[in-house]
Order: sequence, then C-alpha cells, then structure tokens
Amino acid sequence: MASSRLVKNYAGDGAWFRSLAEGIAAERPFPEDRRASLEANAPLFQDKRVQAWEFRAPAGAHVQIDMRSSAIDPYLLMVGPGLEDPITDDDSGDRRNARLSPILSEGGTFYVLASSFRSAQGPYELEASFADLSHLSPRSRVLRLGATANGTLTRSDPAMEGRYVQVYELQAPTGTRVRVRLQSGTFDTYLYVSCPDLPSMLRDDDGSVRYFSVHESALLQSFPPEYVFSGSRSEAMRQIGNAAPTAVCSRIAQAIANKLRNGPVAVSDVRPIVDLVTSEQLQLV
Repeated sequence: MASSRLVKNYAGDGAWFRSLAEGIAAERPFPEDRRASLEANAPLFQDKRVQAWEFRAPAGAHVQIDMRSSAIDPYLLMVGPGLEDPITDDDSGDRRNARLSPILSEGGTFYVLASSFRSAQGPYELEASFADLSHLSPRSRVLRLGATANGTLTRSDPAMEGRYVQVYELQAPTGTRVRVRLQSGTFDTYLYVSCPDLPSMLRDDDGSVRYFSVHESALLQSFPPEYVFSGSRSEAMRQIGNAAPTAVCSRIAQAIANKLRNGPVAVSDVRPIVDLVTSEQLQLV
C-alpha cells in the first residue's frame, strides 16, 4: 500500500517524485471544505508526514495553493507537467503558513504534497485558487540583458490583480544573476517576475522586499563565496536550507578537538560543548 512507503532519499528526480505523489494521491481531489489533517499513519517523504492532493489546470494558469495551520508548521511541495523538479515553500503565506503561486507553462494533472516542516501531526486547511493568465503574452516584447526597453501602459492592456500589465520575455543562461528595474515618472510601478523554476511569482513594489539569491543564501550559511551548487534554483535552495552552517560546524569541531587534547571525552560532555559554541556563534552574528 502507498501509505506504507518510507522514502529516505531524494536526488531531484522529478519523474520519481511524480510517481510517488500519484501513488499517495489515489485520485484525491482538494478537500471541498478545505479541512484536512496529517495523521500518524500518513506516508513519509524526506522524513516528513505527507498527504498528496491532485488538481487539473490549463497551461498559462496562475495557481495559488495555500496551506494554513495553527497546529503545525505548513510545508508544501508541488509537481506536474513542465516542472522537472518539485517546487516547495515553507512560509510565503501569512505568519508561518505556506503558499505556492506559480504560473504553469504546461497544462495537465498536478500533485501537491501537504506536509509539516517539523514533521508534526495535526489539522490544516488547504485551498487552491486559479486565475487564467493565458491572455498575457509578450507579443514580441523581449527584454535583453544589459538593454533598456520603453513602453506605455494603456487601458487596452490586459489586467492582473486589478493592475494593467505588459509582459516581456527575458532569457538568460542558468546561474546568471539578473536585476530588473522598472521606472516611471507617471505612475507607481509594480513588477511581477515568473518562470517555471520559481515556487511563487515574485512581486515587487518599491525594491524593499525580494527573495535572497542562491549566492546570498549560501553566504548566510557561511558557505565559501566560490562554492557552486548543482541542480535548479529550488534544488540549490533546498541543499542550502538542509545544510548546517559551516562556521558553526568548524567551531564545534575546534571545541571538541581542544577538549580531546586534555584527555578522553564522555558522550555526556559533547552536548554542552555544542550548546556553548552555538550560543557563542549566535552572539557573534
């Protein structure tokens, strides 16, 4: 039975993940009353209890999946056509709730795995909303790296979330750091950015809020600046998030080595060393 599956390893194989989700989902549509619960007998994925839900959506749809709970820390994974790697989210919703809001490049059946970041059990709400964005097209508008494009928004342009929009296509090699600046002396600008590898559409009003880049996230985890991560952005961010800060590990190793120089160390002595070094590291930050 699918509920007895124990999954310990995941190497970014989207097809394998899809087959797992299909096995767990058992053609389970989203709950009509939005209510569900993670139970002790739920299958395990990456050492987390999960429930899989499926939905169908056309290409070009803007999907928003919200998972809310006051009992657990919601965590979402999604896979389907056009998504070679699962997209994930921990807390893009309000408070600590999870939200995915991708624009789908392909249509078909998609699977959402509802889980808890701390592998907890308890009730949650799951809601899906859809907005058909197939009418949004670049219409031969191309934004090239290092170039400037000019345009004029009019009432004849398509609208999204109550805003008139014009869509530009931007292509860049994998790993390229891109900065897009939208300026106007006539109106208050608002920028959307989306691509299949992003778990949610990026939104920016005044440049004050944005996602950390892979490079910035790695530096926060004290990885060397030249360190290179393999896989997509989602996969790289997962690797970084699952890693222990190298600076903290180094301090722990140094503290243990110093202790060993003074003689044998009991297992009971290691925990206080870890707590002490972690506290010192936090104070340094």
